[in-house]
Amino acid sequence: MIQATNISKSFGGIRAVRDVSLSCEQGTITGLVGPNGSGKSTLVNVLTKMLSKDSGRIKIDGGFGRTFQDVRVWEHMTVLENVLLMTQAHGLFASLVEFHADDTKARTIIVRVGLEGYMDVHAKHLSYGQRKLLEIARALATGAPNLFFDEPFAGLFPEMIERVKKIIKEEKDRKASIILIEHDMSVIRELCDRIVVLDAGKIIAEGDVLETLRDPKVVEAYLGE
Repeated sequence: MIQATNISKSFGGIRAVRDVSLSCEQGTITGLVGPNGSGKSTLVNVLTKMLSKDSGRIKIDGGFGRTFQDVRVWEHMTVLENVLLMTQAHGLFASLVEFHADDTKARTIIVRVGLEGYMDVHAKHLSYGQRKLLEIARALATGAPNLFFDEPFAGLFPEMIERVKKIIKEEKDRKASIILIEHDMSVIRELCDRIVVLDAGKIIAEGDVLETLRDPKVVEAYLGE
């Protein structure tokens, strides 16, 4: 479960996140919606402790895995090495048996995201879309019960998009708690159980996906429909 209460974050005189409260239950997907600059990524960075909060409370039961709007992988490591390192719960002192199990897990996840032909390719040689798939694989490799996906579909070909949709649905079936930042409303409608809409760092609407997307404030400010 992911729960945030009255979260605020400022940069100088700019209030990027304003008194935001949200929760994401086990086995559900919460969409985080809003235009560029509305505070979505900043909020996720605060929730995942990439940034310190100014005020509020955060509770995340268990660990978490995440992706970033600006893709972050270890470019001078192979695809397998990138994923393998995310499975290392026991650090450098893992036994050979544990290491073999992690290697098997890493390879299985790489196949799952569709990069099986790139196991020994260095990440710097991958296309943008392939690096996004690698980043998703790294998040999955943590085995965490909470997942944050920051625009995971941006820049992907249709076949890749369908694969990532399938993965996210499978993680929901696994009872993960998932927060998804996404601009494509068709994806939000298909995947999310509920949405939270941000405007200038504050929540202006939230709830059931279809009902919230029909809210006049959301239609006017974000969708232009």
